[in-house]
Amino acid sequence: MDIKEIKDRYTEAILEALTTKDPSGKGYICPICGSGSGPNGTGMVPVPGKPGYFHCFNIGCGFYGDILEMVGKTYNLPDTAQQIEKAGQLIHQDFMGDKTPWYNQPTIQASDWDDDKNTGESTQVLTDAEKEGMSPQDYEKALADMQALVGTYTANLKDSQQGKDYLAGRGISLALAEKYRLGYVPKYGDGMNSPAIIIPTGPLSYTARSITRNDAGHKVRKLKFGDKAGIFGADVLDTEPPVVFIVEGEIDALSIMEAGHPAIATGGGTSKGQIIEAVKKRGCFNTIFVVIPDNDRNDDGTPDLTKGVKAGQELRAGLRDAGLKVGLVDVLGEHWPQQYKDCNDYLKADRNGFTAFLKGIRGAVEEKVLGRVSGYMQDFIKQIAGNTPPIPTRFFQLDAILEGGLHPGLITIGAISSLGKTTFCLNLADALAEAGQDVIIYSLEMSKFELISKIISRRTAMHCLEKGQPMNNAKTNLGVSDFNRWANYSQAEKELLHGCMNTFSLQASQHLYIKEGMATIGTETIRQDIQRHIFMTGQHPVIIVDYVQILKTPDVRLTDKQKTDENVVELKRISRDYNVPVIGISSFNRENYTAPVNMTAFKESGALEYTSDVLIGLQYEGMDYMEGETDKKRTERIRQLFKENELSARKGKAVPIQCKVLKNRSGGKGDCVFYYFPMFNLYTEETQETEENPY
Repeated sequence: MDIKEIKDRYTEAILEALTTKDPSGKGYICPICGSGSGPNGTGMVPVPGKPGYFHCFNIGCGFYGDILEMVGKTYNLPDTAQQIEKAGQLIHQDFMGDKTPWYNQPTIQASDWDDDKNTGESTQVLTDAEKEGMSPQDYEKALADMQALVGTYTANLKDSQQGKDYLAGRGISLALAEKYRLGYVPKYGDGMNSPAIIIPTGPLSYTARSITRNDAGHKVRKLKFGDKAGIFGADVLDTEPPVVFIVEGEIDALSIMEAGHPAIATGGGTSKGQIIEAVKKRGCFNTIFVVIPDNDRNDDGTPDLTKGVKAGQELRAGLRDAGLKVGLVDVLGEHWPQQYKDCNDYLKADRNGFTAFLKGIRGAVEEKVLGRVSGYMQDFIKQIAGNTPPIPTRFFQLDAILEGGLHPGLITIGAISSLGKTTFCLNLADALAEAGQDVIIYSLEMSKFELISKIISRRTAMHCLEKGQPMNNAKTNLGVSDFNRWANYSQAEKELLHGCMNTFSLQASQHLYIKEGMATIGTETIRQDIQRHIFMTGQHPVIIVDYVQILKTPDVRLTDKQKTDENVVELKRISRDYNVPVIGISSFNRENYTAPVNMTAFKESGALEYTSDVLIGLQYEGMDYMEGETDKKRTERIRQLFKENELSARKGKAVPIQCKVLKNRSGGKGDCVFYYFPMFNLYTEETQETEENPY
């Protein structure tokens, strides 16, 4: 099955397996962040004019992509091949009816609760009186009568050694029996005619469970009273626990409770409607339900697939269809002892083993679904053992501050207009590519030929500095790209240009990729390009976006700030998904032109300040406040500073630029000074002073 077939034929099927419609009816609950699961909220919606694409408006998510990308984001599968494989599994589950139980060993290795549908639906829940078909007054009277009757049964248990012995033999403590108001009847009639334990299952219902055989030797095992009411143990849902076990019998539910885990019992039927009703009433749609069916056997000892296992599969399917997250324990698998019919058998024979078994299931759910750290400590150890080292920028002072260079994450570089933000990043890109590191530049303003000209210009100036040659041999951007000027160049100038172009062509250009576009490139394109690049080259590239504020967004209705926020969050997500450094260039507004660069300069977009792993600001050296300086004096000094720097730039001289690392999530902060030659597109850490080149 190829990508096109999946998108063309199975988008709706995969979407149905991943999620459901949101309450508005206009979109879907986002399977990535859960947006739209509230009573009125709109979640993820189809993108107008772009069939097969979806967009989540939750600013913390901001998903935008096709069905395969949705699968990738939902299951954290950045690799296309993994996405295709998972999509095939979802299609198979949806069309082939494959309901293979997911639990087959104590530590879960394959799960299916997270591709369950979780609607959080808010349909009307009937009152207890309405469910019983009574008026409120009649219901209150019936409830009082039942409570009095159960009270009598409970008192009987306290005085009955026979009842206590039965529960003790089942492994059920008296304290737990009292908590759930279990009772005792010396001789329960209605065809049972034997002593019985009474287990309340709802406001107006209970189960009578025989504890001896009657005179005829026939055991009437269980009788139910009040079949319209709730399920046993429903109160465990009041606290919205992360995991709840579902079993058939009340004694089995009590057995799980004895082992320290929440459980409810269906009472021998599927009771899916009652479970769904209980969940709706309490709103615990994020709870993971784990069904443990009875391990029923035929007379010859072979599994009876028409009873417990089948009932468990049907219950799981019904709860899934209702939008709950649910898994099914494989009691026919090697990790369930086949000599035990149900949970109580397991508890009675091996309490420690049963407790460990449940702990293994619940722990696996918490690790895989809730993100408990113990679930991925081994992955962490593997990651740091084979972790990619930082990528040196070749600016040694900056590398020292960043603890070795560029690390995977979102790095935002900001400065006022004309201070060389693009040039600084282009210097980084050229140095990285020269060292063999793949770099993809997304140029949203300049053409690729402009950028190449700037790189060659940089190299001519760098050569002059390194060799101590006159700087008038170095060439500007136009001096490189305007071939008409070449006729007037000296032989030395021509040799310098040819040498720089040949050197660039042989090494750095092999690792540099430039994507140009005006309002046509968005984060979706960047994500696809990275996927393709890694697949085709095996290399993880450094990404440079010039600049963040003019990236395309899928929704033109968003404000400029919302667009930037959405794109910044997605760039951060891309850096995480592909383990690459993403460098975003950001402009500052004019209010920050005369102020020292600081965190507030990035506040035009809150997401820039808070989402970026590293924030770097560039400013003229001398922009910081001086102690004791008046506002007037500072204004005069800054005005003179700008004037002198602009004059130096026009003369082809260097301008000192202070580079401030304002935020570094994984390391320290600090600053260093570069020398910027605006005329020749060069940033350097030091200069060679000569008469011809006084700076």
